[in-house]
Amino acid sequence: MTNIPEGAELFVEEVAQSEYDNYLNKAAKALNTDADAFTYAKLLDISIVYEGQEIQPNGKVGVEIQLKDGGDISNPQVVHFGQKTEVLDAAKTGNGVAFETTGFSVYAVVGEGEDGDEARM
Repeated sequence: MTNIPEGAELFVEEVAQSEYDNYLNKAAKALNTDADAFTYAKLLDISIVYEGQEIQPNGKVGVEIQLKDGGDISNPQVVHFGQKTEVLDAAKTGNGVAFETTGFSVYAVVGEGEDGDEARM
C-alpha cells in the first residue's frame, strides 16, 4: 500500500537545460564514470500532486518510463536524486525502462544508445 490517493496527478517534465549538465555530472559520479561515457541520457523530474500539494508514496512503487525517442538504449541505468543520490536497479522494457522507488524527484536514465543518439538535450 503506497497511500497515493485517488485523484492524484502524475507530472513528468524534462529537466531544464540550465540544470541538465549538473545532473548529468552527478549521475556520472554516482556511477563512477564520466558524463562523456553516456551515449544516451534523459533527465526527468517526476512528481505526484494531490490537491495542489506534492506528495510522496509511503512505500515502494513500480515505475515504467516509456521514452518518446523509442528507448534505443542498452544497459539502462537509473539514478535518483532525492534526499540522497542513489543508483536504482533498472530493467529495459520495450521502449523504455522500469524500476522501483520510494520517492519522486529528478531521475537520470543513462546508458548506451544507438548510433546518432545524443546524451544531451
